Formats: sequence, structure tokens, C-alpha cells
Amino acid sequence: SRDATASAGLDWLGALLVTAGLGLLTYGLLDAQAHGAGARSGPLLAAGCAALAGFALREARAPAPMVAPALFRGRAFTGANLVTLLLYAGLGGALYFVPYELIDGQHRTPTEAGAALLPMIAVIALLSTWAGRLAARIGARLPLTAGSLVAAIGFALFARAAAGGSYWSTFFPAALVLGLGMAGVVAPLTTTVLEAVRREHAGVASGVNNAVARAAGLLGLAVFGLIWAAEGGPGSGFRAVMLGATALCVLSALVAQLLIPRAAPAPAA
Repeated sequence: SRDATASAGLDWLGALLVTAGLGLLTYGLLDAQAHGAGARSGPLLAAGCAALAGFALREARAPAPMVAPALFRGRAFTGANLVTLLLYAGLGGALYFVPYELIDGQHRTPTEAGAALLPMIAVIALLSTWAGRLAARIGARLPLTAGSLVAAIGFALFARAAAGGSYWSTFFPAALVLGLGMAGVVAPLTTTVLEAVRREHAGVASGVNNAVARAAGLLGLAVFGLIWAAEGGPGSGFRAVMLGATALCVLSALVAQLLIPRAAPAPAA
């Protein structure tokens, strides 16, 4: 797609503000994990929030913004990005700790830990195309709502796996169920984002959604790192992280039910 009306200029100030905001928030959360919340992490987090607020103000006034605020006037576009934020914060943040739990907590080999999530990847690869076709026929609300709830069950099963036991009775079913849930949301999310805007804005819409997914994983990992450390690492820390991811998926289902239209959305102005 190509937007013939787009400015050739780049929003350097917007790029600087959003980069500084995400960087300061992440650094502040990691610093709090290492040294505890206090005089160092507090100003970093406050500065990160201020930079992101400045980014929002800049985008509202810039002649050629990185992200046109008008895109978010469409309920479907906003809802799809909120679902992305919640789901990928859980996925990118929580799954980081699976190898730590398997190797440090349950004394599995690195090979076993590396292969633990292959069932999830296989299910997503096999079912995503079907889920996209289903969303095209019936709309994205049901797949996104149901898929988020199934993903929540998958994370809850991971929390149960912290108690130990055979891989086949703990991590394997958790990976399968989580893969089933994510397969139901990945393609419908992309479809909803792209159908919610005009064709000439498809590139920006896709870029926004990918940026939201990456930022969600970044911040999710930083927050879950705090939870992991506070709960003592493998075992109880892993359980707390997975229950946090479960809550994010439940919130995602609620957002999908409230903001995603039943049928394919009409492109926003």
C-alpha cells in the first residue's frame, strides 16, 4: 500500500520521545528488580511516563506524525491494539521464564527446556490460517474472545506445572492449550487491524500493531521480572508469573468482547 498524501518528512522528535519513554520505563523496572523500588527507579519511571506523554502530545500536533491519532478514533483499531498489548505482554513476558523453571527449578537439560514449547509453535502454525478464515466469515470478536480465554487456561496450566511432575502431564498440555488459544487470535488480530483502516494506511496500521506487540513483550518481561524476583525465582516465582499472564489474557478477552465489532469493521476515516 502507498499513501500518496503522506509527508516525506520524518517525525524525529516523536521517534526520540517514544524511544526514550520505553527505554526509561524498562530501565526503571529492571533497576527496581535489581536494587528495589526507591530513589533510583522512581525518577526513571516518572521520566519514562513523561516522555510517553510528550510523545502523545507531539503526535497530536505534528504536521507529519509517526502515528496519526485519527487512526485510534476507530473502536476496532483501538480494541485490536489493546488486545495485542495485553496478550503479547503475557506471551512475551511470561514464556521467557519457562527455561529458567525447567533448568534451574526442575533440573531438566537445556535441550529439554528448548523443546518444551515446540507443541505450542506447531499448533499455531497448523491452525492460524484456519482461524483467519473463520474470522473473515464470522467476524473477529468471537475468535479473539474465545482464543484469549483458552490462552488464559494455558497459562493457568503452566502455573500448575510449577509443582513439578512429568513433562507430558504438566508442560506438554499447557503448551498445547496455549498454542490453541494463540492460534485463535494471531490471524484475526492482524485482519482486524488492517480492515479497520483505509488501504493507504495499511502500512502504518501494521507498523503500529507490530510496535505495540514488541513494546508489550518488552514491558511485560520487565514487570514479570519484578514478580519473579519478589517471589523467589523458580517454583513460586514461576507460578506467580503465569497467574499474572492468565489475568492479562482474561482482560484481553474482556476488551475483545467490548470493543471488537461482530462483523468486519468499516475502514475508519
